[in-house]
Amino acid sequence: PIITRLYAPQDIGYFSLVLSYMDFASVIVTLKFETAIVSARNNREASLLALLALMLILPMGFVSAGIFWMLISGSMLGFGLLASNEFTCVSAACLGTMLIGIYMIGHFWMIRTERFGTVFQVTLYRQAVRSGVKILLGLLSLGWFGLLIGELSGRVAGVAKMFRYLVGDILLEDLRVSSAELFSVAKHYRKFPLLTCPSSLADIGATLIAIPLMVHYYDPKTAGLFSWVQWIFAMPVALLGTSLGDAFHSRFSKFCSDDRSQIVGFFHRNVVFLSAVGLLPTLLLYFSGPALFGLVFGEAWREAGVFASLMAPWFWMRLIVSPVSRVVFVLQGQEKKLFYDGLSLIVVVGSFIYADIRGWTAEQAVFLLTWGKVAAYALYLMLIAR
Repeated sequence: PIITRLYAPQDIGYFSLVLSYMDFASVIVTLKFETAIVSARNNREASLLALLALMLILPMGFVSAGIFWMLISGSMLGFGLLASNEFTCVSAACLGTMLIGIYMIGHFWMIRTERFGTVFQVTLYRQAVRSGVKILLGLLSLGWFGLLIGELSGRVAGVAKMFRYLVGDILLEDLRVSSAELFSVAKHYRKFPLLTCPSSLADIGATLIAIPLMVHYYDPKTAGLFSWVQWIFAMPVALLGTSLGDAFHSRFSKFCSDDRSQIVGFFHRNVVFLSAVGLLPTLLLYFSGPALFGLVFGEAWREAGVFASLMAPWFWMRLIVSPVSRVVFVLQGQEKKLFYDGLSLIVVVGSFIYADIRGWTAEQAVFLLTWGKVAAYALYLMLIAR
């Protein structure tokens, strides 16, 4: 509520453009080797996977910065609106991408070592720093630059908290590593860069490309309202969904190794539990979104409540499917995820193109997008449950 009274929807819109690319590029910065850490066959192999991911961060970070510069210079997907602050935006995206790469390596290492409480504490600390800096700089009227600095501050805080685990557990375990050993591990887990990485690009692209498309087909204010709803819905997914997903990931990996007879029941229990957890908030937002947003965030954000009402079923499905979809990493069923992610990307882009052809409003476009995403999530859940 404080953020929405310090920043205008346009500020949220411009910041969301930078953040959408930053989060998109974070997928390629490690080629997803870090996601294999949890299911690695032993600690030595897990350490080598972490080292591989760390070695990729610097070069891939600069590659991602170059791509962002081309998007801004070429005025593609609405990114041309950032041209007057090109250097700042590209530099911030490069730094933010590298930071999240380091953070995720530590995150998956702590899942492997079952430090779930620490993961939750670090997530809360990161969110607190991010929000605190945004509020402070909002009081100083820095506009959307305050949001950008706040985001980077949160990422620095997260990496600082993770650093001792990275150094103590991974980097100092055994520094005697041969290129042949690294190559062998990379080859064994080749599905992660070859399938998981493209799949994750499509996955996060399907979520984040909606913001540039909203700017392109409508305007920055509408994009700001839409992205604010995405942030609000992402909070329970980031805190509750991620924590439950981490626990599910760890226990499912152990069941696969020790007692595969429990896999099916464990999967179904989690689906039912997540469905129940998200049902009441979904119904509340579906029927009272505009009133709730106007009351909590101010009348200027009542229109965002319309988007929240329309998008509630989409994020309910996301809360259910996101944690249990970790099975594809454990069982190396990345082909299923790649299929879903490709379908999801088609749904998002297709919804905006179809809405533009028909001359629909932003609300109508979001309605079509929501039910397309619900159908895609339902299909994905059926695929991974088999």
